[in-house]
Amino acid sequence: SSAASDVYKRQLYNTALASEYAEDLVTAKQLYDGLIAMNYNIDGAGPDLYRSMSRIYKNEGDADKAMEYIKKGRLAYPNNNNLIVEELEDYLKNDKHEEALSSLKTAITNDPKNPVLYFAKGTVHESLKQEAEAIESYNKALEIKPDYYDASFNLGAYFFNKGADKINEANKLPLNEAKKYKAFQDEAKVEFAKAVPHIEKAHNLKPEDVDTANMLIKLYTHTGEYDKGCLLYTSPSPRDRTR
Repeated sequence: SSAASDVYKRQLYNTALASEYAEDLVTAKQLYDGLIAMNYNIDGAGPDLYRSMSRIYKNEGDADKAMEYIKKGRLAYPNNNNLIVEELEDYLKNDKHEEALSSLKTAITNDPKNPVLYFAKGTVHESLKQEAEAIESYNKALEIKPDYYDASFNLGAYFFNKGADKINEANKLPLNEAKKYKAFQDEAKVEFAKAVPHIEKAHNLKPEDVDTANMLIKLYTHTGEYDKGCLLYTSPSPRDRTR
């Protein structure tokens, strides 16, 4: 009967888990492969079989084989977000940005309220120099999770870097290009002003983070808010700032 066969399959599954835990990986792999062949998915455990196989191969140093199982899992369970995220991590690690975006779109469709997915999408767009999409993705992450430090910091850093690029352009100009120099400086100031609220927020969320505080001090200097910068510079921090 199917009930009896379910009991048997569960026993196989539990034995596979126990074998992996005991580091008897030869047995674990045989059992997981057997369960995959049976399309085992009691209590929704099917996708985890592929993740377990992938994990074992990853630990054995066989990244290609590990990824092969994630890909097989994605075909068997196209809407499983754990498998999507594992595939995504591989794409990001190997700079496969277009594949990562495609993976992220599927993940977001399945889990539209997950701020981490929008944050990841923002970083991919940023790598691809797709400014509007990067900003939109970071903002969406913050809309879902207003106290999301990484999204606040990345959004602020994005504008900060744009401002810094303008300053570098200005500094490369010959001395007789005063008008152009002023234009670049003004454009930089606009970008720095956009960065301020996001880096202020990031600093409030992680006041002990020295990099965030230092970026904020630089921003206040660029935007002419020296009093705020001085206040920040003299405020005690768990790790005393270097003077």
